Amino acid sequence: VFSLLTRLLFPQNPVEVSEAPKNKKTTPIGIIDFSWLSILGFTYGGILFATSFPILQNMIKLGMHEGYYSLYYNETNYLFGKSIDLIFILGTILAACMSIIWAGQIWRKRDPKSRNDYHGTTLASIKMVIAFFLIFIATILWISIPLYDLLTSIKNYL
Repeated sequence: VFSLLTRLLFPQNPVEVSEAPKNKKTTPIGIIDFSWLSILGFTYGGILFATSFPILQNMIKLGMHEGYYSLYYNETNYLFGKSIDLIFILGTILAACMSIIWAGQIWRKRDPKSRNDYHGTTLASIKMVIAFFLIFIATILWISIPLYDLLTSIKNYL
């Protein structure tokens, strides 16, 4: 939300708009801004929601039947797999965004306009990669590691 508000308060043409429109108006939010920032927001919201799951609170009851631990292990293993899949899916989306903004091969052109586009595209790419790694680290720290610890502790009961 803050990123979208910033783009609306300080309008400029996004990276994927290489030429200014004929009416000289700016386009504050492009497809990459909208999709990438929405995905980041939903991902962080999902991480915060997932941290409230009882399974991440490591509430294993002692003295239960072996079937209880088996089901608990299966559910934890499923969620652990989905947390790893989330990272790969987000990396694929990042690759698609990068292919869109780097599709014009602006690094090969020698004119000054292309050099300016190259500078803006490079900054946007760096921001997207940093955002990806922040989500990667957040997913690993807050979801995957607690689930992995839970998987290893459940194995003691099986």
